[in-house]
Amino acid sequence: MFTQSCDFPDGSEKIRIVFVSDLHIGLSGFREDIFDSILEELDKPNTYWIGGGDYVEGRNPKAKFFDYDENTMSVQDQYDYFFTKIQPYLKTCLGLHIGNHERGLIKETTVDPVKSFCLIHKIPYLMGTAITTISRGKKKYRICTLHGAGGGAKIGSNVNKLTDYLANFDADAIICGHYHRLSSSYTLKPYTDNLGKHRWKNACVILSGSCLDGYREGGLGYAEEKMYPPTALGYAVLELDKELTPNAILKPFV
Repeated sequence: MFTQSCDFPDGSEKIRIVFVSDLHIGLSGFREDIFDSILEELDKPNTYWIGGGDYVEGRNPKAKFFDYDENTMSVQDQYDYFFTKIQPYLKTCLGLHIGNHERGLIKETTVDPVKSFCLIHKIPYLMGTAITTISRGKKKYRICTLHGAGGGAKIGSNVNKLTDYLANFDADAIICGHYHRLSSSYTLKPYTDNLGKHRWKNACVILSGSCLDGYREGGLGYAEEKMYPPTALGYAVLELDKELTPNAILKPFV
């Protein structure tokens, strides 16, 4: 697990955090228009971002799930494209996770391009689960981020899994990719305040969506082939006001 703290000055400006995940660059179903919209989001004032993994498809022709008809570029070209596109936004990057597609490539080749990129550019390499503490004066807001694993057929099972996982950490929000869902919900978590009194606080659960269209016209994506239901495309933004009160904003696409 990775932990880090980010200090921000007191002020009225909102802090915006974008979770960039599940792009799947290199597949014909990759929606470049959604990725470009995410990058435009990163240009906005007081906006920071965390990479959630599965940036590229990352499968070579000998990989078990490699699909010749759906792949549009080599693994090298996929990473070159991704790293080139995010280059202008590195100063506001709070770190990069890896997903199951990155892990698959590491197992096949022992090469981790994301880790190398992070080391070169001095970006936090978040690996699996990370806790990022946002501080404004004495106020703190802790965000648990991860790529995710497994998955259920219904969105409720994914939300329940994340809610249970969040209970393992002293965090106020959890943001996760992997499931190719776009959703946000709030639940209550107990805590003890500085006076020893029992209190409740909102805990935010966010599923970050994806840029992969599984039902691309003129092709046969993995979702269609396996009869998975179409999932909402898009991305999520977590806003924190001057009191660090959260507001989850979903950006859906069709």
